Amino acid sequence: MNVFEKHEIRMALAHDRVFGTVCTLQPMTTPVNGEPMSDPDRPLAAGLVAVWDIQDARVNAGDNGVGGSRPSGFRLGHAAQEVFASIRRGQLPYDLMKGDRLLRADRPGKIWIIAEIMPDGGARDRVRLNEVA
Repeated sequence: MNVFEKHEIRMALAHDRVFGTVCTLQPMTTPVNGEPMSDPDRPLAAGLVAVWDIQDARVNAGDNGVGGSRPSGFRLGHAAQEVFASIRRGQLPYDLMKGDRLLRADRPGKIWIIAEIMPDGGARDRVRLNEVA
């Protein structure tokens, strides 16, 4: 392990310690034509640290006008927000999968489902979440 890899690990741990929230990952599987259920091959991961982020949704809010004039065909976009979490892969003995559930320790009763997994090219996965409860 070179000095840059060691530094990356220290930075990832510091990032989690400062910005992270303790969560539980509930791995899920969906049988053919069935309802989602807990995945027996992947254990529940309690104590997982995730960094949560809320961003404005990707919407088309209208086109730009010409040279100081009012925008032509201006239309309002849908005002919405998307929830993301950044999870360090080294915390889990298995890969995240679409459909897995994430539960926050500080928000009892709320459940988020992983809708999209976006690797960041480093040691983390950024996941887009849908709140279901």
